Formats: sequence, C-alpha cells, structure tokens
Amino acid sequence: MTMQSHTWEFEPRRLSGAGKKECDEWCAPLHIVERLVAERDLALVHAQNFRVDDFQIGPRLVRPNRANLHLYKHGYTRAYLNVDTTGRVYRFVPPKNSISGSFGKYVLHRRLIDAIEDLLLWELDGTARPGELRLVPPLDRGGVADGVGPAA
Repeated sequence: MTMQSHTWEFEPRRLSGAGKKECDEWCAPLHIVERLVAERDLALVHAQNFRVDDFQIGPRLVRPNRANLHLYKHGYTRAYLNVDTTGRVYRFVPPKNSISGSFGKYVLHRRLIDAIEDLLLWELDGTARPGELRLVPPLDRGGVADGVGPAA
C-alpha cells in the first residue's frame, strides 16, 4: 500500500497540549501510552518525565484497513511519538532517496521502551513544576555541551 492511499486529517481546533480536561479521539491514543508507561517497569529513570501535557497534538494519518496513526510532538525535546488508536507506537523511516517517489513509512516499534527512548526524555530535568522550563544543557557523547569546546 502506498502513501497515496492514506489521507491526513488535522484537529479542527487549536490546543495548547494534549492534557486537557476532557479527552477525545485526538488525545485518546496518547493517554493509552501514558497508562502503559505508568503500569510497566520500563527500567528508565527518565520515563518519569513522560507527561501528556508536554505533547502537542499533530495530524493523524487515516489508513484504510488499519488503525489510524496519531502524531504527537513533544513540546520540549521536539521528538515525535506516533501512536495508533490501539496504543501501538511507530517510528518514521524516511525514503532512501529523494527520487524514489516514496514519502517514507511508519514502522511498528518492537517495544514501547524504544519509543520512549526516542523521545529524548533524559534531556529533561524532571524536577520542575508544570509550566517551568525543564531542559538541561544538551551534551554530546563526549560530555561537552553542544557548541562549546573544541570541535572533534
């Protein structure tokens, strides 16, 4: 099945975050993941930084004969969490090259922990109250803050 058979839909109203008081079809998949993260021992200290209110509701991909896929962007890390209406999580795989005619595809994550890792939640402080800036300085693998120090 090609991307051309899919359609994109956008939420009809502007929201500041998915964690509004009443949940509807646009935020329900995100709440499923929230419940799964809380119920499972993900062996990740930074899983405590998973907060529904930190996500922006994006479009949904309507897929014929499959569960619709909702895209949520994390407000701090800017990473995406792609969740279908049953709570399964996906990663985006871009096309191999720009002339292939492909738009890329969404591939099912094998484990929820992989999707949570992709959110880069370890970059968050975790101690701030809602509404406060929670980012800690990003570090490269060598332990030097991005843009600081000698180039490798």
